Parts: sequence; structure tokens; C-alpha cells
Amino acid sequence: MTRLRSFLVVWAGRLKTLTFEDAARLLPAATASAAALSIGLVASKSWRTPHFPYSFVVAQWALSAFVASLTLRMVLDRLARSRPTWINKEAITPWLIALELGVVLLIVPVFLLVKSVAEEDMTGWNFPIVNKRWLLALYNLAIATVVILPAAIARWRSEPADVPSPPDLSPGRASRRRWLGAMAGQFAVVGVCWYLAGPPWHLEDYHRGIEWHEQMHFGALQAIAKGYLPSVGPAATSYGAGSQMLVAEVMKRLGGFNLVSFRVAWLTQHFLAMFIVGTVAYWWLGFLPAVAVMFLASLYSPLAFFYTLVNGTMAGFFGWANPLRYIAPLVVVPILGAVALGNSGKWAVVLAGGAWSLGAWMAQENLTTTAASTALFLTLLCLTQTVSLSRIAWLLGYLAAGFAGMTIPILAYYARHGVTASFIHSYFFFARAIAVGYSNMWWPANESATPARYSYYFTFPLLIAAAICTVWRLPALRLMGPLGTRRTLFLAFICVQLVCYQTSLLRSDSTHVMNTMIALPFILVLGFLDLPGWITSTPVSRWLVRAVLVVLILTVYPTLTQVNWRTVSDPARRFQAGARVPVERSELEDPRSRVRPLLPSEPMFLGEPISVGEFMELVAELHEIVGHRKTYLLSSDHITGGLIAFAADLTPAPHPPGGDILTINDEVRAQVADHIRSHPRDYGAFIGPSLDQPEPRAFLESHPGTVQLERKLGDTSFHILLSPE
Repeated sequence: MTRLRSFLVVWAGRLKTLTFEDAARLLPAATASAAALSIGLVASKSWRTPHFPYSFVVAQWALSAFVASLTLRMVLDRLARSRPTWINKEAITPWLIALELGVVLLIVPVFLLVKSVAEEDMTGWNFPIVNKRWLLALYNLAIATVVILPAAIARWRSEPADVPSPPDLSPGRASRRRWLGAMAGQFAVVGVCWYLAGPPWHLEDYHRGIEWHEQMHFGALQAIAKGYLPSVGPAATSYGAGSQMLVAEVMKRLGGFNLVSFRVAWLTQHFLAMFIVGTVAYWWLGFLPAVAVMFLASLYSPLAFFYTLVNGTMAGFFGWANPLRYIAPLVVVPILGAVALGNSGKWAVVLAGGAWSLGAWMAQENLTTTAASTALFLTLLCLTQTVSLSRIAWLLGYLAAGFAGMTIPILAYYARHGVTASFIHSYFFFARAIAVGYSNMWWPANESATPARYSYYFTFPLLIAAAICTVWRLPALRLMGPLGTRRTLFLAFICVQLVCYQTSLLRSDSTHVMNTMIALPFILVLGFLDLPGWITSTPVSRWLVRAVLVVLILTVYPTLTQVNWRTVSDPARRFQAGARVPVERSELEDPRSRVRPLLPSEPMFLGEPISVGEFMELVAELHEIVGHRKTYLLSSDHITGGLIAFAADLTPAPHPPGGDILTINDEVRAQVADHIRSHPRDYGAFIGPSLDQPEPRAFLESHPGTVQLERKLGDTSFHILLSPE
């Protein structure tokens, strides 16, 4: 250990005093070492797994990187000799060292590419397993190499400076006039939010088939209605427990569980997210920039998935689009930046921690994105000497206190019912599967010509460029420090977007890309207002930079160029009673039906020729057959078991996470089957598409004398098993 410490100290000293010429000479050596190790790793993998398809690709890129490093070294040497004034050696050296460290660390993504995980040996996955762990590692390594390491090395090689800790301030008592003006602005923001996303939504007149993503929620909501806790057992889904509880409570308060109340509850989430985005924008940017943020958010962000139809009804991606998934980092990280600058005190951080906990309760994405963006943001603030390490420790301590203060009661609620372990397991169950590759995919071929393809490929370079312009003084390439209020705020939103965007690398399509753009409207507005002043000095040059920036933004996000800007008036249709044409009701429509407002003559499912009437006849018969038996249901073709349970008002069996939503592979099926065998009294019925599966076989084994029935809906078969008890 002593020798290793001495070795590291010696090499650290050498790196600190490394000259430009030495750094240039080390670049090919570092690249050759990383290339050799990478080729060795894939060769070993190919020897053990002959069908491994990436050996040639990795070798090709490794050799190309080595050639590129040799070329770059020759170019730098030539410029240093022939054009010495073109190169600021002192400023470029940290970037060269950072590049070399990043190149050496490329072996980490290669290792994750060749490293197998236990999930890859499991069978029966209902969606493919695609290893993208290496891509996430490469993405974060690129952030470290371009954003973090150059700043860290530049700061390390410079003379240390004392960073005074901002005082622990609490907001002073503002004048009554100031607060009246602020509240008036807040009410105006609420009005804009209401115009863009608030009620009335007129969903009783919105007739559309039930999409598969909507069906994913019905089983869990039915379980909650029957007394199960959110995100436990049959109420477990791939979405957050808080979101489940919010939707269930809204549906209850609307007077019952049906399709209309579900869609109203979903739009309630959307409206709440719009309100939070507008409020955050108003308090950090001001009223007019906040209006610009909300308008851009309604065009291209997670808030753009819902829109007003010609007849004044609100339509969109029900069941999936939910901006609350990424709302927590948008709230927490800017608060940390303000407190780091001494603009508020500890209670603001505690409240931010509570907001983080509530966000994590709403959706798992909030837990990880807030943690990662906070770490990235505070690291950059420390490297720019905006905040000291002691201040960071102070911030994290109070942030953790606020997080714990909100999380402990949630866990205590589950502990009181004895299901804490089950809740924690289901909370991380689906996220863990996604991380190892479940349902991941590459950019689909049918979207190769969509405008979003440019956003997918160029968002990361745009964010990196914005971060460099914020942290470095250009064109001198000197590290900024300390950052001012506006730079700190801009950096906060950049860090949030950098972290949120990477989730689109797992499931890569236009929908998932737009779903991650929660902070993009803030970056566009702040970039337009402030960025030109940081890199230019004259009014003319600033407006020229703004013009270039607008062209660049419309190039990276061409979806904005395809928007009909007259759609800003579309939401007004919801408030114009005369503009709406109510849909005529059918005499056959049952007002008690849970699939209202679809009419019996309309298609029940998107793309399927099954009418509501046919479906309601089936679920009515299933309700009579099954009665109050605790039932385990599985999906049958395009119809989920959850929808059957919801429409027929069945009682779900208390099975572990599985069912038609979380039964993602054979191991999960076997676990549920074992639970059926060990708890036969908890299962009174089974409904599914086949009896040749582990769950129905376990039901038949553990329930002698089972009554077997079969019903059909179109070409879809439903096998029904009834316990003789």
C-alpha cells in the first residue's frame, strides 16, 4: 500500500508539471495502450463467445483512434514550431491531459460491452435484451473528458485559492409592494398554464380506442381500488407509486373508476407538471421569459404530448406521457445553485430534498436524474471555485435531511403494513431490468427520415458546447471562477438536461428523445438571453451570435420549424362552448360502463376490429363467472389482463410483482407459479390466453377439481380456471 501511494504521488507530481510538448508526446502512447487493451478484451470475448458481433468494430475504432492520435500529435508539433502564436500552450495542456485520461478510460465502456450479466442467460423475455451499458458509460465518460477533467486539471495546475463560504442567509423581509408584484406575476403564470394545459378538457366527448399504454395501468388501479397498496403485489407497475396514488385518488374523487376519469387524472398530472415548469421559470427567469419557456415546452418537451383538437377536447399520449417523471431535478438543482451563492438558507435546501423525495415517489427517474445532475452540478461549481468543499458538504447534508424527512414517512407507511421489502423490490425491479438491457433498442429504421433524428444525434454536442461556454472564458480558454448568478443558473439547467437526455440512449426513438427534454426550453431561453454576452463584447456581435444560435437550434431541433405557430390559439377552443360539437350518444351506451365514453359500435382497441359492445358482453360474462374470486390474469394478444380486471371489476389475487405487466421473463413466471403453489387459497381463478404456461399449470396442480372454461373475443381466446371452492 505504501509503494502504491508513493507511485501515485510521483505520477501526480509529474502530471501537474507536464508541459505541452510532453502531453502531446504522451497522446499516441495513451491511445495505443487503450487500443491494445480494448482489442484484447474483445478478442477474449470472441474466443469464449464466437458469435460475439463487435470484435471487428472495436478493433477498427481502436486502430482509427491510434492513427488519429498520431495525426493530432503531428499537427500540434507543426503548429507549435511554425505558428507558435496560434497555440496557447498553457491553456491547451489541461485539455490534452484530459483527453489522454479519457482515452485510457475508454477500456471501461469496452469492458461493459464484453461483460455479461446474469439476465442475459435468462429465457422467455417478452422484449429483447440489448446491452447498452457500454453506451451509457461512454456517454458519461465523454462528459467527464470534455467538461469535468479539463476544469479539474486546469484548477489543479493553478495556484490554490481560498474560496469563501457564502453566509447562511435567509430571505430578508421584502416590501409589500414587491411581494404583491411577485404574486401577481405568479397568478399570471397560472393563467398561462391553465390556458395551455388546464381544464376544461371535455374528455366525455373524446372518442378513441384504448391504447396499450393505457391498459398497462388498469390492473394496478383495480388492485388499489380493491385495497392493495400502490406499487405492491398486483398493484406494481413499471411506473411510480406516487403517480399511481395520484391517478387513483383523482379517479375516486371524480365519482368512479372508468376510462373518462382515468384520462382526466392523467391530464391532471400533465397540468401539474405545466404549473411546476411555469413556476420554476417565473421565479428564476421572470415573467416574459417564463411565458417563452412554457410556450417552447408545449412545442418540444415532455409537455408537448398533449394538444387541443378542433372540437375543443384534449388529446394526446394517455398512459405514457408524464412530465412529472423528470420534474424533480428541474426544481432541486437550481435551488442548490442559488443557495451555493448565498441567496437563501438551509431551509431552502431541506425543502429541495423533500421535493426530490416526492419526485422519486412519483417516478423512479426522478431519483436517479436528480442525484446525478446534482453531483455533476456541484462538481463544476467546486472546480470553478464558485463554492467550497465545506459548503458542498453543508448543502448535501441538508439535502439528505430533507430527502430523508419525506422518505421515512413513506417507508413507515409500508412498514406499518409489513410490505416495505415488497415495495422496495418492485420500485427497483423494472428500472434494474431496463439498465441491464430489457426493451432497449436502437434508432428504428422507420424513423430514419424523421426530424427528431437530428435531435437524437446532436443534442449532446449542443449541450457540451453550452457547458464549455459557461464554465470557460472564451476565446482565451481560461477557466471561469467564481461563476455569477446567471452562469450558475444556466449551468444548473445544462446539468439537468445532460443527465436526463441519456435515458433516451436506452430506448432510442423520437418519442423517448422528446420525453427527456424537460430542461431544454430553459436552456434555449437563457442561451438566447445571456450566452452571446459571455463570448462577445459589442451589441452587434451579440445579435449576430443570437442569429447563429437560432439557426443552430432550428437545425438541431427541426421539429420546431414544422410547428404551425397558429396552434398557439388552439387551446382557446376548450373554452369556447359554441365551437365544440358534442358527440351523439347511443341508446345502447351503458352509463355504468367503465369504458365510457366509447360507444358500442366503435372500435375498442387502436388498430383492432373489436367493438366496445363485443368487449362489454365478454367482461359482463366474466364478471358473472368469476364473481368475487381472487383472480390472476395474463395478457391475451392486444388485451391486457389488467383491462379485463378493470372493466369486469374483478378482484386481483395477491401475487408478487408479475402479472401481465411485469412478467418479463421465465424467472418471474416461475416465481409467480411457486407463489400460486405455496398460497393456493389466495388464488380463486385464472384468466389467460393459454394453459401451457407456468402460472396456469401451477394453478391446476394446486387446485384439484378445477373447472375449466373458454371464451373468445374475435380471434382471441380466454381460458378460465375456477377453483372448486
